[in-house]
Amino acid sequence: EIADIDSVDQRRGNAIDAGVSVLGSLGRADYDAILSDIPEQFERIYRPAPGGAEQDEVEVGYRRIRAWIGPQTDITTREPDPDRSPSESDGYLLRIDGLVFLDDGQRADSRSIYYLSRDRTKEAWTVEMAVRDTRGSKPEIWTEIGARSGKSMTVQISSGGKASHTARPLIEGAGYVSRL
Repeated sequence: EIADIDSVDQRRGNAIDAGVSVLGSLGRADYDAILSDIPEQFERIYRPAPGGAEQDEVEVGYRRIRAWIGPQTDITTREPDPDRSPSESDGYLLRIDGLVFLDDGQRADSRSIYYLSRDRTKEAWTVEMAVRDTRGSKPEIWTEIGARSGKSMTVQISSGGKASHTARPLIEGAGYVSRL
């Protein structure tokens, strides 16, 4: 389909402006309420049965999701401290763990945790994925570690034993959405 570039740019700009407006209308109390309303969740990942019968579905993995309000240091401990008193400097944390069995007999495990300051000016995250052969051979591991302060971002990526590299993406204009 041939489209008028100016029209495409205008629609994209309108969508970005709408998103900025919606996110800008959410305050700290809104984010606090959203995170406190997210229960720990376990989601099954399965291949639906061709005939639709539940007993014929094939389990292929799971995903566990947890969200809480806590300090940025929880990104390294990966767990909330139930005995810790809340602090004004706390932020939002989201952890997602997953496992999926691949068609080639391998297994992919992933763990990611995201932090966003309550004023949304700082964030940090770690994402780790390991692909393992079910026969127990050494896993292939990928990692991404990122941090943002204001409009400055650094992301370090390592993949499968290859040399890691660092990216410093530009954040220009409105419309940036945090990883969390």
